[in-house]
Amino acid sequence: MIEEEKNNIDLKNKLKKVLDEGCGSYSSLDQNYHEYFNNFKETGYKKAKTVISQIESLRKDFDWSNYVYLSIGGAEGSELEYVLNNTEIAAAVMLEKDSYACDIAKKEIKNNNFFVVQGDAYTKINEVNQLITKIHSEKKIDGVVISIQAVLHELPKRSVEQFKWPVFFDNLFGRWKNKVFVSREPVVPFNWPEKLRLSVYNIDSLLLERFGRLVKDRLKMSHNEFIELSGEKYVCVSKKLAVEILHKIFYIDDFCYEIEEQLTELEPDFLMQLLSKYFSYNNLFEMRLNSSSFNTKYKEFNISALDEQGFELPIPLVFWSVSGEVREVKNG
Repeated sequence: MIEEEKNNIDLKNKLKKVLDEGCGSYSSLDQNYHEYFNNFKETGYKKAKTVISQIESLRKDFDWSNYVYLSIGGAEGSELEYVLNNTEIAAAVMLEKDSYACDIAKKEIKNNNFFVVQGDAYTKINEVNQLITKIHSEKKIDGVVISIQAVLHELPKRSVEQFKWPVFFDNLFGRWKNKVFVSREPVVPFNWPEKLRLSVYNIDSLLLERFGRLVKDRLKMSHNEFIELSGEKYVCVSKKLAVEILHKIFYIDDFCYEIEEQLTELEPDFLMQLLSKYFSYNNLFEMRLNSSSFNTKYKEFNISALDEQGFELPIPLVFWSVSGEVREVKNG
């Protein structure tokens, strides 16, 4: 009980600090920004393990040596480092927008088969394709593994103004005859109603409501998203905004970075239609799920979510996983 009260006070203080002080831009928080990226390594290893497992579940006889591994939004490169060290992948290419993350990768990963391209995914993908084609020619291979982890949801806002999904996917998938695609993205959960009552660690609803409005304003969310008081400990809130609030509270120590991106804009059904152009539906698999860290934090923060009748809702499934493969069958 004492520990719970301590955690409650700690969260209150952090929320008040965010509300009272706000936060600056990336450039004004250089030291914390560096620490933020330096903490990515273990996360990158976990992503790589998941990707390897998904690929080998698609095909147990998967020949890694015939493929180049492309990670879009590879952060500081730990995902590719793990793949290089734990599979027979022929080469690994990282396309990452952040120059500091690219510098970390170049410094930390000493491997002649590791390549870094720095820049926006939409505008740099053709440069990456040329690099992969060169590697294919030199190594006499023809396969590409494309890994995009928690990046697709932010591409339209963070990329160029003329970003278009069909163009991006055509450049990403169109030229490769042997390809594997693995991605996991945050989404709006299908197992929650459109509006609900939400409580976090029994903190005062006034504080939670203020924080929710800050999240909505900073993300420039639609006027259809709402939050209002619903008693001493609960707020009534729209589903999409509720999920954004949870993500930001779970990583409140990194609020100034987390608030830079909205996690609930991706539409899986729309992307599945586009992906079916490059992967037949028989070779394209999707799943709604959660990360172990989200489940753990949901319990640690004593989240309570109620429907309109007052019944407790299940933990929301806030991630979407998709994987697919196309393999050219060679005669003879």
